Amino acid sequence: MEEHLLQSIKQLLQRLIRLQEILKPFLYMEEHLLQSIKQLLQRLIHLQEILKPFLYMEEHLLQSIKQLLQRLIHLQEILKPFLYMEEHLLQRFKLLQFEQ
Repeated sequence: MEEHLLQSIKQLLQRLIRLQEILKPFLYMEEHLLQSIKQLLQRLIHLQEILKPFLYMEEHLLQSIKQLLQRLIHLQEILKPFLYMEEHLLQRFKLLQFEQ
């Protein structure tokens, strides 16, 4: 019985060794994949640092456009009476021409 147990253990160990040999490439693949992921993350972090100023530029640009629009609206309000005045003057001029 002891002999049979030893034989079974020996067979089991041989199978485990074969399995280990089969799985070894996958271990290296996993290590390679982890290294690739690490490099990719480093590059993404670097890219993020490069793009960060543009994010702030975009925010600044949007704020500037907003201020410009507010000023244009204000200017439009200032000029509105002149538009009506011009229309009124054109009407008066037409009337004067018609009367002559």
